[in-house]
Amino acid sequence: GYVLNSVDMTVHMATEKMEFVITECQRLLRKGPVPIQEVAHVVGLMVSCFPAVKHGPLFYRQLEN
Repeated sequence: GYVLNSVDMTVHMATEKMEFVITECQRLLRKGPVPIQEVAHVVGLMVSCFPAVKHGPLFYRQLEN
């Protein structure tokens, strides 16, 4: 799920993974009350993106709480 650039020393998420995470977040937002398991699933997806998203931990805390 990551693209490693050894020349620039950067890490990016693959397009497919990025689209999947966005789709899951949008799906969660469209639903009304959701079970905690679905929220935990989306939080897990967001945490799995941290190696490629510099400020990711700043934006998922409120959802996790």
